[in-house]
Amino acid sequence: MKRCCILIVFVAINSLLVKAVPLEVSERIIGGIDAPEGAYPYQISIRYAFSHSCGGSIIHPEWVLTAASCVYGIPESLLTIVAGSNSLSNGGIHYPVIATYAHERYDNKTQDNDIAVLRVKHINFNERVGAITLDYLNVPENRMVTVSGWGYTNPSHPFFPDKLQHIGVLTIGNEMCSQKLNKPVQSTQLCTFTRAGEGTCTGDAGGPLVDILSGKLIGIARAIHFPCGKGLPDVHSRVSSYYSWVRDRCNCI
Repeated sequence: MKRCCILIVFVAINSLLVKAVPLEVSERIIGGIDAPEGAYPYQISIRYAFSHSCGGSIIHPEWVLTAASCVYGIPESLLTIVAGSNSLSNGGIHYPVIATYAHERYDNKTQDNDIAVLRVKHINFNERVGAITLDYLNVPENRMVTVSGWGYTNPSHPFFPDKLQHIGVLTIGNEMCSQKLNKPVQSTQLCTFTRAGEGTCTGDAGGPLVDILSGKLIGIARAIHFPCGKGLPDVHSRVSSYYSWVRDRCNCI
């Protein structure tokens, strides 16, 4: 009964969030459906040599939050962001990346501390472009959250969709997540439940995990190595664990 009630609440809230988009949005990411135009004004595409590589979130007119794996070892001169469009091929405004600040303890092998802030040329805010607030509190398990990105939508066809995709998922406890993955999950990480054929994939890294109820940013999608959609939990960097780090680096929250 408790699970039934949770699911009913989730469907109701998610329906409001996506402006009555069909329920499939809450069930799939790989093979998911298009996000409504303007639903995620903070969502940006990071372009490496003018091609989409990762997602990110606007947290200030001159700062973007993303994953360290998205910018590790890449010169700023090869990076731009695009804001204000759900399409990878049309619309939006390109902003050059001025500087990248990956977490000093980021581990490229284990992906621990997979978080970075990017300083960009001043972003013009409007009804399609804006910042998201970071959550400094830990989010409990069984919380309804959304993920959005341009990552692969089918594990058998490794191509980026042109349109922004979104899903609704549940957070799960780190202990359960560790058991399912058969490896340790750090307290600085946050897991979401996925079934086979679901989950974030290549190109989604750096993108936002957002609490539906508060509308705040609670997680950052980490790098996912293809193939995806194995039915294992997705692991994200927990924003509350890095709130002070972000504040100290950019003085923008």
